[in-house]
Amino acid sequence: MNEVTKQLYQVVVDRNLHLELCYVPSKENQADGPSRRISAADTMFSAKAWEQVEGAFKGSSEHTFDLMALDLNAQLGKNGLVLPHFTPCGSPHSKGINLFVQDLTESEHDLSNMYVYPPFCLTGPVSRFLSQCRRPFTTVVPGGHPRAYWWPRLMVMCSEVLCLAEEGDHDTVFFSFQVGISAKFVPGAAVSMQSFKILNQDL
Repeated sequence: MNEVTKQLYQVVVDRNLHLELCYVPSKENQADGPSRRISAADTMFSAKAWEQVEGAFKGSSEHTFDLMALDLNAQLGKNGLVLPHFTPCGSPHSKGINLFVQDLTESEHDLSNMYVYPPFCLTGPVSRFLSQCRRPFTTVVPGGHPRAYWWPRLMVMCSEVLCLAEEGDHDTVFFSFQVGISAKFVPGAAVSMQSFKILNQDL
């Protein structure tokens, strides 16, 4: 931020400009509009649903790593701390950027029981990518009909399936929206949600 301020100052000096700053409340700033839209890319599901997933698929130990998350929607471990996680861009608690460029076969992180809740549009690419790493993982995906193209693949790969929400359930998936500089999550998606346990053996 300091470097950007210096660059801005230099532009003003070089062009002999007069720059005046004024405060515009966020709710009156039209430029903030796009950041306030509810986004299907930044969803999370309820603590109750997460407890169901942990109880059903934690195996001999709890889930150890969240493969796709933001700092604000990563799931919590049994110790109450946010699971280590990869993020789409740099952030204070990120353990790596962009799942698709990570080498999951050799990692300094504990990936013994991975968990991933991908954006709906990336469910297919994520399942295909993870099928190559030969490590067990749990994923949460939208159900409903008609079935998506990736559904048969997950059914072949999985050892167990858990229904987390039926059609019309508004209390499982939460959408994010911006409030000032922070984000909040509100109930929104009335969609069927399923969780799959993938052992990644003999595929």
